[in-house]
Amino acid sequence: MTKPALKKIKPTAILLLILIATFMSLSQLPKTSAAASIISMTPTSGTIGTPVNLKGNISITDGTYEIRFDGNVIKSESAKGIDVNASFVIPEATSGNHTIMLLDTATTNNATQIFTVSTAYIISVDELAFPKQRQEGDSVTLNVTMTGANASTTYGADIRVATPSNTSSLKTIELATSAAGTAMATLVYPNDFPTGANTSLVGTYTASFNATFAGELASDTFTIGLTNATQYHRNEQIDVKAVYEPFENVTVSVYGNVQYYTENVAASDAGIVRFTNWTVPNDAMIYTYTVRIVSISNLTRKTPDDIQNFTVPGFAVNFTTLNLAGEPVQEIVFKAVEKGITAGSNISNYNGMLFLRLEAGTFDCEARYRNVRVGEGQVTITADSAINFTCSLTNLRVLVTEYTTKPIPDAEVFLFPENETLSTDLNGTVAFTSLLPNATYTLNASRYDMLFNTTTILQLPQVPWAEVPIICPTLTMQINAVDAAGNPINGALVKIGELTGGPQFEGTTANGMITHDFVFGRYKVEIYFEGTRLNKTTVDLNQTVVTVPIRCELFGLAVSIRLIDYFGQPIPNANVTLQRDSYRASGLTGGDGNAAFSNVIGGDLQVTVYLSGQSQPCVATTTGIATSQTVEIKIDKYTSLAGFLVETDQLITVLIVIIAVVFILALEIYRRRRFKQQKSET
Repeated sequence: MTKPALKKIKPTAILLLILIATFMSLSQLPKTSAAASIISMTPTSGTIGTPVNLKGNISITDGTYEIRFDGNVIKSESAKGIDVNASFVIPEATSGNHTIMLLDTATTNNATQIFTVSTAYIISVDELAFPKQRQEGDSVTLNVTMTGANASTTYGADIRVATPSNTSSLKTIELATSAAGTAMATLVYPNDFPTGANTSLVGTYTASFNATFAGELASDTFTIGLTNATQYHRNEQIDVKAVYEPFENVTVSVYGNVQYYTENVAASDAGIVRFTNWTVPNDAMIYTYTVRIVSISNLTRKTPDDIQNFTVPGFAVNFTTLNLAGEPVQEIVFKAVEKGITAGSNISNYNGMLFLRLEAGTFDCEARYRNVRVGEGQVTITADSAINFTCSLTNLRVLVTEYTTKPIPDAEVFLFPENETLSTDLNGTVAFTSLLPNATYTLNASRYDMLFNTTTILQLPQVPWAEVPIICPTLTMQINAVDAAGNPINGALVKIGELTGGPQFEGTTANGMITHDFVFGRYKVEIYFEGTRLNKTTVDLNQTVVTVPIRCELFGLAVSIRLIDYFGQPIPNANVTLQRDSYRASGLTGGDGNAAFSNVIGGDLQVTVYLSGQSQPCVATTTGIATSQTVEIKIDKYTSLAGFLVETDQLITVLIVIIAVVFILALEIYRRRRFKQQKSET
C-alpha cells in the first residue's frame, strides 16, 4: 500500500506563518516610551536676556518637564497632553555655544539644542521722573555693562560724551568680567571725565560705548535744559539754572503768546545763574512758553543759545453729563468759560463723557441740548479730575394698559417732536430718556399700525421720571355666521384670539350671531361646527362696534351620492355613510341609485357604501366636497341583473360558460348535419 503524496504548501501560507510568529515575538518585548523631542526653538542665538520659545514633546501625557541651560534648571512645568510649549529667557552666561535641554522628568528621556550667546554692550543714563529735567551744571550718572563676554577677562572701553555743540569728551576705562562673562561700571559725567567736560549747554547729549578694538557699540542720550521741569501749572514757581562766567550779568526772559517777565540776574562766584522769581500767573493760558538767557556783558557766547521751551499743559478733566435720573446723556454741547473767555468746549459721547483740558482755576460751565440750555454751574480745577455734571433733562415713562390695568405689550408709542417710536415691554411700559422739561410733547399710541390714543403733555415736569398712563379702549365685536345659502348657523363654535397670542375666547352662535367685548387690536376668528373648521378670518377691532359677517361656504350643502354598477346601471337599496371627525350622516339609495343628504359640512368626507344584506363595506373612499353636487361612485365589482346584484366576475364567468356551451352545441349540430349529408350522397 503506497502512502498518499503530501500536498505542496503555498508560498503565501508560509509568509503568513512567518508574520504571525514575528508579531507574537514582538508582543512579548517590554514596552518602551517614546523619546523626548524638540520640534523647534526660536531663536537659536542672541544675547543674555533674549526671550526664547521652545516647542517639543515628552512621552508621558500631562507629565512634568524641565528646561535646563547648561544643566541648570531654568523652567519646570507640566505638558498639555504630550506637547511642550515653553517660553524662557537666556540666563547670565559667557559667549559661545550652550546646551538647552528638554527633560521628561518621569522617564529621564531628553532632547538638546545649541544656543549661541553673543556679547551685549550697554550704556544707559539714569532717568528722571516726568516732568523733571536736568539743568545746566548738573551731573549725569552713566551705567556701562557688558554681558555674554569671555569669562574673567579685562576689556578696554572708551566712553565718549558728545555735546550739543558737537564737541566731545573721552574716558577710557577697564571692564573686568566675572566668571559668567559679565562686567559693569558706573561713571559720573562730567566729574569723572577729563577737564573741559561740562553740561553748560542746552540740548541733547549722546553717551556712547566704544570698544578700543571696534567702533561704537552702544549709545544713549540725555537732555540738559534751563528749567528743572518741562511743564508747570498755574501758581507754580519755575526754577532756572545756567552756567556762565563768575559774576557775569545776564537777562532772563520768560514769554509766551505775550511778553510775561524780564529780569537782570548776576551769576554767582561759581558762575551759576539762578532765577526763581517768576511764578506762572493764575490766568496763564494753556500754551508753550519760552525761557531765554542772554549775556549783557557778552562775556559768554553759547552755541546753541540758552533758550528752552516749557508748557503750561492744563489738567485732564473728564466730564460726564447726566440727566435728572442720573443717566448719561449724549450730544450735550458743553463749554467751560473763564473770565468771559471760552477755555474749552466739547460734545458728550454715547457714554455721556467729554474731555477738556483746563488749567487750575474756577470755570463757569454751561450745557446745551438741542440748542436749549439745560445746565450751568461752576467747577474748580486743581488736578486731573472726573466730574459729573447734572443737566435739567427728564425721563418719561409711559404705561399702556387695558381698563382692568392689565399691561399691554408690543403697543407702539410715538413721541413727537422727538420722532421716536418705542414698543411696550411685557409690563406694558416704554421709557423715553433725556427730554426737555417744560416743553410740549405728543404721544400717539397704536397697535397693529392702528392709532387708538393721542395724549398731549403741555409742560413736561422737571423731575427725574415723569409718568403718563394710557388706557387702551375696549370695543365690541359681533360675529354673524351664515351658511352657503346665507342662512344663520346655529350652535357653531366661535374661537376668537388676538393675532399675537394670549387668551382665547370661545362661544356658541345663537341664530348665527355672537357678541363679545375685546381690547382694541387685531384678532383671528375661526368658525367650527361639530369639530370641523368652516372658515377663518382676521378682524381689525378699531371701532366702537365692529360687525363681521362670515360666510361658511362649506356648511349647509346638498350632496347626493349616486351608485352605479359595472355597466353604469343604478344600484338601489345601498346604505351610504358620510363621515368626518364627529360628523356622520347615512342614507339609502333609491331606484335611481341616489342617496341625498342635506346640511352637509363640506371638505374631505369619507364615503362608505354597504350593499344590501352585507355587513362589510364594499366601498370606502375620501372625496372633497366644496359645493352642493352629485358624486358618482362606480362599483365595478357588481352588476345589477333583474333587480339583483351579481358579482361582475361571476357573471362574466357564467356568460363565458354559456357562450362556450352554445359554441360547442353549434359545432356538434354542424358536424351531425354534415355527416348525414355525406351519408345520403353515398
